[in-house]
Amino acid sequence: MRCLHVLFVIILLVTSCTRGVQSRRGRELTNMGNIYSSIVSYNLCYGYYPGKSNHLPDGAITSLVSYLCASSNQLDVVANPKNLWFIDYDIVSMVNGEILDTWGIPYYCIIDYDDKGYLMVGSNRVSCSIAIWSSGSNRINEYGNGDDIADWKISKRKPIDKHFWETHRRQNTNEVMKP
Repeated sequence: MRCLHVLFVIILLVTSCTRGVQSRRGRELTNMGNIYSSIVSYNLCYGYYPGKSNHLPDGAITSLVSYLCASSNQLDVVANPKNLWFIDYDIVSMVNGEILDTWGIPYYCIIDYDDKGYLMVGSNRVSCSIAIWSSGSNRINEYGNGDDIADWKISKRKPIDKHFWETHRRQNTNEVMKP
């Protein structure tokens, strides 16, 4: 009988540990979805992806957060001219201008600025326009491999159709399309 109690406690501990890992993974995927949506929304608003260097003064370095959050900082206003909120502080954890995963490590994000239709993440060729990943529980960037949580492995996003988004953006801003 005592052996049965011990076995029950072990099963209970294993189950609760597994749930904790699954819930962290779910939070990571939710956060990556929010980051992705914020980047796409920025692109719809301005017609280019955040972080594209030719939209900043020479030599300016700014984080992705500068583009996605409204600010009174002059450099941030250049990065986000309409001073709009594309991402919510309540949804993701941000510290010192970095968006952090549930282990306190900044997310990694690569954007296809050249419209190649794919990205190189380490040695992985990823068929998407925006790749976002977390280092996972070991806190080591394995470029989407190992225990990293990579959005492109779960969401199966395809490259963004530039013509579709440009047409959509112009329709929403009442811009006239040039022939």
